[in-house]
Amino acid sequence: AGDGLFGYVRELEGESLLVLLNFAAEARRFSHSDLPERATIELSTNRAREPRTVTVDDLELRPNEGLLLRLLAD
Repeated sequence: AGDGLFGYVRELEGESLLVLLNFAAEARRFSHSDLPERATIELSTNRAREPRTVTVDDLELRPNEGLLLRLLAD
């Protein structure tokens, strides 16, 4: 996923969840073209981040942030 980033996808019965963890003390940008273009933020370790639909291919994680995203079919 990138320097300081760890990510994986879990799939079950047509649902796909993307887990992203930023272990760096700086913000990191996640980019991966093999995933669906959009996802919904389900959960974040950063209270300021609101649940919303985001573009997966250019997502910035804040320092030490973890995200759980529901991948949306294209």
